[in-house]
Amino acid sequence: REAREELTAAMAAARSEERRAGEAAIEEARVAERARGRDQAEAAAAQQLAMAEERADSVRRQTREDLAAERERSQLALEEAAARHAQELVEREAARADAAEAAARVREEELADQRRRLEEAHQAELEALNERLEDLEEGAGMAAPAGDDPGAGVGDDPFAIFDDPEAFGSSESGSGAEDTSDFLVRAWKWYREHLRTTVDYEVFAHLERGDQDDRNVRNQLTARLDLDESLDAIDEDLAVLAIARVQVDDNDLSAGVQEGRDDSLRRPVLLMEEAFLSWRLGRFDVLAGQIIFGWGAADLFNPTDYINPVDLTDLLDTEKIGVPAAMISWAPGPVVLDVVLLPTLTPTRLGRAGKRFSFVPPGFPLPILAADRPPGTLENLAFAARLSGTLKGVDLSFSYFDGFNNVPNARLVPFGLGLAVEPVFDRMRAWGADFATTWNQFQIHGEGAVFQNEGDRADDFAQYVLGVEATFNNVIREHDVRVLVEYVGEVVLRDEGQAIGVSEQLGRAFSSALGARLAYELSAFLKLEATGVLILDGADNGFTEVAITWDATDNLTLTVGYDLLAGPSGTFFGQFEDDDRGFARVTLAF
Repeated sequence: REAREELTAAMAAARSEERRAGEAAIEEARVAERARGRDQAEAAAAQQLAMAEERADSVRRQTREDLAAERERSQLALEEAAARHAQELVEREAARADAAEAAARVREEELADQRRRLEEAHQAELEALNERLEDLEEGAGMAAPAGDDPGAGVGDDPFAIFDDPEAFGSSESGSGAEDTSDFLVRAWKWYREHLRTTVDYEVFAHLERGDQDDRNVRNQLTARLDLDESLDAIDEDLAVLAIARVQVDDNDLSAGVQEGRDDSLRRPVLLMEEAFLSWRLGRFDVLAGQIIFGWGAADLFNPTDYINPVDLTDLLDTEKIGVPAAMISWAPGPVVLDVVLLPTLTPTRLGRAGKRFSFVPPGFPLPILAADRPPGTLENLAFAARLSGTLKGVDLSFSYFDGFNNVPNARLVPFGLGLAVEPVFDRMRAWGADFATTWNQFQIHGEGAVFQNEGDRADDFAQYVLGVEATFNNVIREHDVRVLVEYVGEVVLRDEGQAIGVSEQLGRAFSSALGARLAYELSAFLKLEATGVLILDGADNGFTEVAITWDATDNLTLTVGYDLLAGPSGTFFGQFEDDDRGFARVTLAF
């Protein structure tokens, strides 16, 4: 029994040991199997990665080949499009040339036909004249001798030069009266093609007697003759422009004839507003003579318009004065450079003492001497330059001026036992810029300049203008309204605090001002326009003009309006508050 028990225990231990060994072997087999699975998975992953890289390389090669092929196709397409465009241009230019040639041939045929008809008509007129002469000679017993030309002597008059039908289109012979008439017709045609005449009759009616002028009505007649002619006979790039003016009135504001530069104290009865030659030399334009310049982008006030003085005989009807100058313009590309030389000073013409719009107050206690003008020497030569162009839709210009202020300051000098006022013109320098652009229906512009004055009679300052203009269509009954608004400002850079001249009173009157203009087209021939300026620096004062213009015909224009000045007596416009007026103007142009 004991042995059986021991054997049973031994057998149980052996089975237990055998079970543990089997479990260990099974675990080892499982571990080995898992290891083999990992190796196989890694191998499979490596194989898949290699296959993916091979496919990617294949895709990249194919993509490069496709891109190269596409580039080649695009290049070929561009070359074909360029060739087609060039061919179209060639064909278009050829068509234009053919059309121009055909039009020229048609025009030549028309001219030849017209010339033939004229010659036939002239020949018929000549034959009719000869027949009438023969009838007259036979009736008076004065038959022409045999063999004589019955038309001989016909047309022997001072106008025989106009008998050339090629040059003047008149008959080869005819009466003196007919040739004279033909000459007058030709002269009138030349006049209409090359000259323009404008005649203005104006009447100004003031409602009150002035402090210095008790006349309430002034009549004024102005005639202008404009010539803008190319001098092809000398040089096809040479031209002349001249504007002659005759102006008379019944208030003794004009006198004499212009002699040399326009610098008389009273405006001349006869003068040349402009007269200069222009010559184009490639990219250069050369102008020399008496010239009126127009610099700046603003409308009502232009700080950068340094060159030309102004005729202030009538403060409400001012005009620029032409100056002797030479200008060279160079246009190398998108920009233009203007260089101007001014050999002499032409001063601003102020209102005449004792008349309306005089800046000398009544009862002024000091005598006023003749102005101390700088002599016309090389040292006093004035210089101006402007560079202008367009950048991204914006018109720009930059300018410079070195010369004399054409509006005088005042200097107190000993005179007898007291003092007198001597007008003096200070030298100044100015740097300026302006711009103009559009946005929708708005035109936006501005300009500014910095002024540096020599001596201690005037401040150094900067002036600027900002403005906007717009046209509104179909505002009232399908009529357009144009509105302009500008602001004028000033910044003092050096304050002398003792300037007493007209330059300070006039040139800087608009140190802070608001200007506006409204134009309303009542019809295609009738327009209402209102302009106003309000000075904001100090006591408010201003000026307003309302006018109605009627284009009666292509040659006749009628205008009526009213000028209103308001403000305290010590202000710029207020000092002329008694000079309100109505006016009427008749303009004849032909």
